[in-house]
Amino acid sequence: MIGYLIGAMVIAFVAVLVYGGITGKVRMNHGCCAPSDPSKDLRMQDS
Repeated sequence: MIGYLIGAMVIAFVAVLVYGGITGKVRMNHGCCAPSDPSKDLRMQDS
């Protein structure tokens, strides 16, 4: 019984991710939230 519940949760999660990917609400950004160019990110510039 627990196996079916966990399986249903995993399937629902994957279904939400697929739906978000198709509609454009979920986007992959290569796993990084900050730009790697120092001219675009003030935290990476020399002070």
